[in-house]
Amino acid sequence: MKLVDNEHLDNVVGRSFRRGIEGSLWGLGIGGAAALALNKFSPWYRRLTPALKAYSLLIPVIAGMMVIGEGELLTIERENHKVHHEEQMKKRMEEFRRLDAETMAARATAQSRLSENEK
Repeated sequence: MKLVDNEHLDNVVGRSFRRGIEGSLWGLGIGGAAALALNKFSPWYRRLTPALKAYSLLIPVIAGMMVIGEGELLTIERENHKVHHEEQMKKRMEEFRRLDAETMAARATAQSRLSENEK
């Protein structure tokens, strides 16, 4: 498992925070437009208390923050996984080549011993 430094963590937190704020603004825009439309056209919405109206506006804000912020975290995770995967594949290929060379050398040695014994 790769250890991360504080600079990397600050970068991840900063990126996810910025995208979370962006998502909350999208949610505020969508929720605000929906609240205005509901307030204009729906008599049952107009009868709600201000606390419930605020709550109905808060739901899309939180949803937008969670969805877009989490999407950024997934993007960061994929970037780090790609780098880690490439490093692991290089190590595995080096190990494979070393083992393959040892196997070929052992086979050649065994073949030469076998041919010497036949003579």
